[in-house]
Amino acid sequence: MYADDTSITVTSPNLENFETKINNIFGDINNWFKVNQLILNYNKTHYLQFNMKNSWDYDLKLNYQGNYIKRSTNTKFLGLIIDDSLSWKAHIDQMMYKYSMFCNSNDTSYNVSRNFKNGLFSIHIQLQVMG
Repeated sequence: MYADDTSITVTSPNLENFETKINNIFGDINNWFKVNQLILNYNKTHYLQFNMKNSWDYDLKLNYQGNYIKRSTNTKFLGLIIDDSLSWKAHIDQMMYKYSMFCNSNDTSYNVSRNFKNGLFSIHIQLQVMG
């Protein structure tokens, strides 16, 4: 059995402490998964390094017992796409793509008016941001 959608936040004021924290956390997580008969799928595991515009970007080489963990520029968390600069761009781009696909659909079996489609999009955006 696999554990899906596990998120961990690690912060540290310095790099050495940060790497030690990460190694300890991966050890704890793997032990907990093992006790609960779960497996961490390293092929689907990635990390997101948050950076501010004028912060230093360090290229971490994360691995645990020879299993390398890939860096990602964004991830989906509770329905929101969060990127490494903490902007809304990736999430808005995805929502606009969904909206355009829905509005430009030629499927006449639903016979949905444009105003109704716009209302659905507006509700979906509000739920994504608020909930």
